[in-house]
Amino acid sequence: MGLFGLTRKEKETWTSIVIQGLKPGMQIDDVLLKNATDTYITQHIRILEDSVRIVMESKNQKTREERYDLSLQHFDALLKVQKYADKTQKKRIADAQDHFMIMNE
Repeated sequence: MGLFGLTRKEKETWTSIVIQGLKPGMQIDDVLLKNATDTYITQHIRILEDSVRIVMESKNQKTREERYDLSLQHFDALLKVQKYADKTQKKRIADAQDHFMIMNE
């Protein structure tokens, strides 16, 4: 068991989600992984919420379609990391996902 009771394999999966360009077997400091997770979540939430706002406000159909697709990509990215997020991060993810769901209504 490693960080937060995760196995080595789970930690490697988590790391591969939030840190790009890692080579297999590289050691990752737990603090670095936590900070990378927070940055990853923050960036995806920012783009998701911005895209949702544009979909809701834009009069241009092509822009709305493109931004909807982009919001879906970032929604999916947040789903991938949600398992590894701490309580505060999970709340932020849930709030952003709520915005996405409201847009779909």
